[in-house]
Amino acid sequence: MKKIIFLLLISFSLTSFNTNDIKTQLIGEWIGEDKGEIGKMVFQKNGFAYFEFQNKIFGGESFEMNGKKGSMKYVIDDRKNPFNVDLIISVEGTQMKQTQYCIGRFINKSKLQFAMGFEGERPKDFDNENSIIFNKNN
Repeated sequence: MKKIIFLLLISFSLTSFNTNDIKTQLIGEWIGEDKGEIGKMVFQKNGFAYFEFQNKIFGGESFEMNGKKGSMKYVIDDRKNPFNVDLIISVEGTQMKQTQYCIGRFINKSKLQFAMGFEGERPKDFDNENSIIFNKNN
């Protein structure tokens, strides 16, 4: 009987932690510090994300950079551990898209470790160069 209960608990815990749970937990405003500077990362319910750093916003439904308008969406894949996050930047009026490959893991409900890849590659792990610890602000 104990084995059956144990198996049911394991099955429930594995099926209950899915992409929707991760996305729900990820949605909101996250504050982090990198080299003494405070930045903000925001994941919105509508699938858009943006960064705010030095009072400048990059991403979201609409932003401007170098005279061009664009947007930034995010896609989560929880089939990996840590989970994958793709930040997809689109330039308005063009077919141009650029994807920033990232990984994330929740340390707890209000603390997130997030790493961004460079040169078109997804990080394999977290290190001091590629990752920041964010605290949920809301």
